[in-house]
Amino acid sequence: MNKNKRILGSILLITGTSIGAGMLGLPVVTGLNGFIPSMSSFAICCIITLWSAFIMLDIINVFKNSSNLITMTKHTLGVGGAIITGLTFLGLFYALLAAYITASGNLFVEINKHCINSQSFIPIAPFIIIFICFPLLMCKIKYIDMFNKCAFIILMIAYFFLVGLLSYDIKSEYLIMYRGGFFLNSISMTILSFAFHPILPTISNYLFYNIKNLIYIVFMGTLIPLVIYICWEMVLLGVIPISGDLSISVAHNKGVSFSFLLMPILNNYLVTASMWTFSLFAIFTSFLSVSLASVDFFMDAFSFEKNIYNKIKSICFTYIPPIYFAYNYQRGFYMILEYAGVFLIILIGILPIFMIYTLRYKIRTLLKFRFLNNVYILSTGLVIYIILIIFIFIKNLGFIEIIT
Repeated sequence: MNKNKRILGSILLITGTSIGAGMLGLPVVTGLNGFIPSMSSFAICCIITLWSAFIMLDIINVFKNSSNLITMTKHTLGVGGAIITGLTFLGLFYALLAAYITASGNLFVEINKHCINSQSFIPIAPFIIIFICFPLLMCKIKYIDMFNKCAFIILMIAYFFLVGLLSYDIKSEYLIMYRGGFFLNSISMTILSFAFHPILPTISNYLFYNIKNLIYIVFMGTLIPLVIYICWEMVLLGVIPISGDLSISVAHNKGVSFSFLLMPILNNYLVTASMWTFSLFAIFTSFLSVSLASVDFFMDAFSFEKNIYNKIKSICFTYIPPIYFAYNYQRGFYMILEYAGVFLIILIGILPIFMIYTLRYKIRTLLKFRFLNNVYILSTGLVIYIILIIFIFIKNLGFIEIIT
């Protein structure tokens, strides 16, 4: 395959991984505080995730023949580190997949109610996204790449169409509203919305570990979601009020996305159709990327030979637990994503810090980005990550009332 096509495909895989949760969840979670605090949260999380991506690239560059972080962790932190990595991976993947299955199921039910209105459709709604992705995961990554490009193009067309339609209804007074509280309320969701790190080992192998190309796709894979999020927040927070009968607060309390608010607010068929298209493909692109990373994880964790039978087993390991969770916690979209953020911070933040410290200061390995991983920066990053995890648990367990 042409080198430029591989680079473009990798950027779209990274971007698709990031924006699935962000596009649906961010306007509701960050919107509770207002537009300006949301921008502060974006800036902080963008810097944090970009730094952690370069840390991971350094680690991946050392272990070029490994397809997954769990093997790399075992070589640097031992069996205990590998077990922690494995459990964290499972927690993250299952939380994300359960959230996407829940969100897609709710969306298919909503579409069915307005188009077909068949009661027999409701029980199978959460399975539809799995029916689509299962055969794709049996294909080689180049075919997944091609399919993802098509899905991403449709997603972007729907995005720009929605932004264009909704921009006429923006109310400037909504954008300057500040409900109160602290912008770190949304930090877990925001970090999650910039995170593509679990798929980096797969993409590094796809690009033959070319460090210049990987640096480029990491920058672009971070910059594109940032620009998209800023425009998206400006449009939605300018149209949907923070409080009221049809508001961001109501959506958050009911565990639904912004899409369920736009129809009654604007009552526009074009907006409704674009919203459904956008939501479906936002979920799909992210679901596909996370599924791909999860299958690679199981193939690596169990040292499976690369054949059809073992791939089917890995896909089953990937989908069965989140299906169970999604059926039993159908209103848990935001709750699931909050705790997925904790798993992600451990996986892409804390564990790589210990790994890179071991490589640089104990094994004395020559690394590419030495200016980003000296002991002072690593220590500062570790403290920040621990504080964020403590903050998320304090907020979610209700020890203090952070949002006033």
